[in-house]
Amino acid sequence: MKKKILGIAVAIVMLFAVAGLAACELNNPYTRHPNSDESIDASLENAIRSAFSTEPLVWYVFRYYGTFDEASVVMMGSTENFPGDMEWKETVAGITFFYGDTRRIIVWYENYFYTLQEAFEHNILTQENLQVIANINNLIATTAV
Repeated sequence: MKKKILGIAVAIVMLFAVAGLAACELNNPYTRHPNSDESIDASLENAIRSAFSTEPLVWYVFRYYGTFDEASVVMMGSTENFPGDMEWKETVAGITFFYGDTRRIIVWYENYFYTLQEAFEHNILTQENLQVIANINNLIATTAV
């Protein structure tokens, strides 16, 4: 009988330990969102997600284009807000960016978000930076099925 009670007590303690670890993992600032672009550092992704929304578990970095002089360039995705199928394009500094849905590229710099145009106008991104981003984006946009 004592063995049975001891076994149940150990099982309960283990259950609470596993639940505690799971809760810590969700609150861990270095936890990667399951839908995120794996090329972004988990801590950077978490900082962007937290700055982007008060619901960072809903939002994730769908695509990471790189960091240029402390300006991180991303496209956000959501587990609840799905993009519409609308092909469109934008031109910034003479460089055209093609999109296959309603999402857009944004720039996170000093805890603020900017469009590509705003980032260029505020000298956060250079024309050379924009060309690198466009090369990556347009290759993906034109080869996506």
